[in-house]
Amino acid sequence: MALHPDDSLRVLLTNIFDYAGMFPPASRSFEAALLESSSFPTTLSRPWMVSSDIVLDTEHAHKLLGVNLGMYSARTPFRVCLLATEDPDRVLHEATSLLRKEPKIEITSLEVKTSPELVEETLEQYGSFTSSHGIPLCLEPNLSHKEWREALHTTIDKLRISPIRPALKCRLTGPTGISSDRFAAAITAANEHGIPLKVTGGLHHPIVEPDRYPFPMGFLNVSVAVMLHRHLRDQISAAAIEKILTNQEPKAFTFGEVLGYRDLSISLSDLRAAKTKSHFTIGSCSIHEPDGDLSRLFPTA
Repeated sequence: MALHPDDSLRVLLTNIFDYAGMFPPASRSFEAALLESSSFPTTLSRPWMVSSDIVLDTEHAHKLLGVNLGMYSARTPFRVCLLATEDPDRVLHEATSLLRKEPKIEITSLEVKTSPELVEETLEQYGSFTSSHGIPLCLEPNLSHKEWREALHTTIDKLRISPIRPALKCRLTGPTGISSDRFAAAITAANEHGIPLKVTGGLHHPIVEPDRYPFPMGFLNVSVAVMLHRHLRDQISAAAIEKILTNQEPKAFTFGEVLGYRDLSISLSDLRAAKTKSHFTIGSCSIHEPDGDLSRLFPTA
């Protein structure tokens, strides 16, 4: 059952997920991921959670150009999150071709792995294109090494002075995945400077459930932490953010006319303002799992 539009859980999770079904652990084929995506309007209780219909690397973005999208989706525009997995010239060529395709395709974000030393170069390579087409540019530095704090601060300093408002992308699982304390620091730094945020890696379950899943953070935990800090700022510490990120209790959350976590809360209007302040999405290899887990954990929400 879809939530009422004025419920804080619906506001929080509207357009939150970029569907990354081709990537681990789902690892679907290109065709299977397209079919899965096409089913969302009828198979999800909450189809409004989907922000991007599919996340594609450069190779599969090219393959999409030869696909009759009418066979897979009646939605227009078809929304693609594009990963810059090849050289910039190739990426921008494929991006331009996607934008020219009919029926219409929208690129919801262009995401690039970079390093603090290469932020300016990356912005020079992609900034003009993404800015002219209104596409959020997300830069992903490696924050998994021991000099992570310096890397984070250097990246943030360079992102905050850019006129195109690039986003910080954080990865929470895998070889370059970061822990909850590092991600809490990233949330704080990004929000303090109004920098958009993209998160990916192991976020297809709402909260931490060690007996069910091996993932250290949940998508509901992450979303609530980001929005509470956007509004409360210095009223919520990095340690408090980390506790939200690793929360294991569904009852810790309050939904309805407010959004709350234990003794922290914001009004529905403040949540809307925080949500629209800047880009924030989560990459997930599954949308059905988040949808099902919400019904299981919050049956009366």
